[in-house]
Amino acid sequence: MVVTKEETEDMVKIIVAIHEDIISATQKDLTSGGEPGVRDEGGLHSLAYRILSMTERKADPVSLGAAILEDVATRHYFWDGNKRTAYVLSKTFMLQNGLELKPDYEKAVDFIVKVADKKANKAETRKWIQENSK
Repeated sequence: MVVTKEETEDMVKIIVAIHEDIISATQKDLTSGGEPGVRDEGGLHSLAYRILSMTERKADPVSLGAAILEDVATRHYFWDGNKRTAYVLSKTFMLQNGLELKPDYEKAVDFIVKVADKKANKAETRKWIQENSK
């Protein structure tokens, strides 16, 4: 089965809605509020297509979660909140595919920053996801 343009556009809307909810929920927190908005629309379409393709191929949840975490945290599709969005998207799509990412964001933030700063490679990210899932 091929991922369609419509499916990709619907996925982009879901990703943007998740991001907007995260920014809105943290607006009052001066340390992690941030500006809403998409910085790289084309990049988001590419991300949405990759997520749908991995899901369609029935990629294992660890690989899916690691790919999303690394992609969103390092490519900065949004003006603010990329690391938070990376974590929530990773956790959401893993859960939809049968695996729960255990730590809450506060406990995961040090590793997520490492990923965002490109100080964790793909294998390390995958290992962290595996070790922190049930």
